[in-house]
Amino acid sequence: MSFNTIKYMEWAKTHYKNLDSSILDFSISGMPPPADNLLELGIDFHELTLARDNSYGYKPLREAIAARYGVDYEQVLPTIGSSMGNFIFYASIHRPGKSILLESPVYECLKGPIEGFNMKAIPLPRYESRAWQFDVDEAVALAEEHDALAIVLTNPHNPSGVFTEESTIQELAEKMGDRWLLVDEVYREWVPDQRGRTSAGRHPRIVVTSSLTKVWGLGQLRVGWMIAPKEFIHRSQHTYDHMAVIHPIEADWLGHQLFAKPGLLDKIRENMLRKISESREIVDSFLEKHRELGVESQMPDSGAVALWQFRDNDGDQLANKLEKEAGITVVPGSFFAANDHVRVSWTNTAAHIDKVLDRFSKWIIKQA
Repeated sequence: MSFNTIKYMEWAKTHYKNLDSSILDFSISGMPPPADNLLELGIDFHELTLARDNSYGYKPLREAIAARYGVDYEQVLPTIGSSMGNFIFYASIHRPGKSILLESPVYECLKGPIEGFNMKAIPLPRYESRAWQFDVDEAVALAEEHDALAIVLTNPHNPSGVFTEESTIQELAEKMGDRWLLVDEVYREWVPDQRGRTSAGRHPRIVVTSSLTKVWGLGQLRVGWMIAPKEFIHRSQHTYDHMAVIHPIEADWLGHQLFAKPGLLDKIRENMLRKISESREIVDSFLEKHRELGVESQMPDSGAVALWQFRDNDGDQLANKLEKEAGITVVPGSFFAANDHVRVSWTNTAAHIDKVLDRFSKWIIKQA
């Protein structure tokens, strides 16, 4: 096995540190923290005691996650973020030389482990002409052609932000045979009517991962989870024994506090959705004024990320120009196999997004 550098992750962890302070961000895909410290959220770390049993996850946290998403606690495995859950999934099913059907454009962190475990990533196209949706019958045919072990999706899709309806996910699960279907739902509760909803528990071959990172802005706490059939969770627990042995009690305890405090996560989510809506109005107004000047996008109905194009610029070229000439940073689409695009995000305040798009507008006028 050989795990290569995940270029997007390296870029995300180093790029911002080297940016001039005058550069405005239009790229970060997670919400900012909802508070400056835990006390502001009503959580007192002094209440954490170390004499707790969290083998394979702190039971109160597993129960709290299960309650929100309508599953049994034995179907829940706490993880250090959704990416760790995805890695555990691959490690639990891997068979060298076999294939995984993987959506494209794709979040690069979903592809790296496939190659690291000496498996083959087979692209499942998401079509821009279909608002970045995939075709179920094509997915099934590709899975059969390549004898794929699993099909892997994000929902909402990263990087386009589009949401795939639950009926489509279930149709795919019903038609795919005895393969596994992994759905990374880390952005799902950005969709207004998806509070506490998940594809998990609806089919015996569906595995879901998520976390408190993107929607709630709590990524630094590393509270994530996998929801899967009990037998798969049992298998994943044994996989985890090779990685961290015991999950950090601090993350488990904090996660339980956040889930257990009545209405806390819902209050944070509602505030985040309101901020996104305010910024989205500015984004939509910008697009309406600038489409005829060459800005194109299949915008999602909700959430705060999208893929954009500008005339004949490829994604790397456009990202470089925007940063150097307009003072705006976006994510090059090449990190997602979307080479003609950049990924943009309006998770910041409406005032900030207004400044970003004012710079973008002035830069576009200069290109005329």
